[in-house]
Amino acid sequence: MLEGERREVETEKVVQRGWLFDVDGVLSHLVEKRNTERELLERILAMLEKGEPVALNTGRQVDFAVEKVFKELEAMTKDKSIFQNLLLVAEKGAIQISYGSDGSYKEEIDNSITVPQYLQNEIKELVGREFSEIMFFDTGKRTMVSVEMVDGGDLDEFKKRQAELNSLLQEMLVKHGLDKDYKLDPTRISTDVENRHVGKHLGAKKVLDWLKKLRIKPQEFITFGDSRSDLGMAEEIFRNGLKVEMVFVGGKELIEGKEFD
Repeated sequence: MLEGERREVETEKVVQRGWLFDVDGVLSHLVEKRNTERELLERILAMLEKGEPVALNTGRQVDFAVEKVFKELEAMTKDKSIFQNLLLVAEKGAIQISYGSDGSYKEEIDNSITVPQYLQNEIKELVGREFSEIMFFDTGKRTMVSVEMVDGGDLDEFKKRQAELNSLLQEMLVKHGLDKDYKLDPTRISTDVENRHVGKHLGAKKVLDWLKKLRIKPQEFITFGDSRSDLGMAEEIFRNGLKVEMVFVGGKELIEGKEFD
């Protein structure tokens, strides 16, 4: 081993675990859209205090995750230094928020994967015209489109109308010749229209890149999710030759037929 390589390995901080969490349905209640289990946040603080890195990997807009998780955590401790080991990857890998040494937020955004504005406008008009009683167009997203269940909505009713929406959105992509570059990603409370390159796998990749910069090396990773697309977190980590365990908290029917290593 060369001297420079030896110094780099020696400066790595080895920790027992790295943690990746989806937000909706995991850290926030699907219907109430807020954290209803304070113990979850207390556990996350304990992880950070041990020096273990924690990442939120969500399709949500930045402001939602900051308000519902970051701000809640900040209010629960006086030691802000632990948040340097906390990362938010929002809009499925397109935007990152991390803490600077002074406690301020640092944002990175990839504008190259943004959904065309004319398509956003057409989808917004469709949702307002035909689905507004159960869904809304999320105007807070910057790189993708999300059509989400209204606060307090009925999950069964949403699921039924979601199937109609998805069919219309797919027709829209084909009509504009965008189906090769963009895709639909339905979750339990939303349907996203996004660049084919984004997803929970991209979010996990961004987390691994972040850990390399911090020189933190978890011996294993634990990922949490409740939608089929969340499996991409564990799959990406496994592809990188790292030990990972996936905790799936959604219904078993959502991963029926899915094979795991």
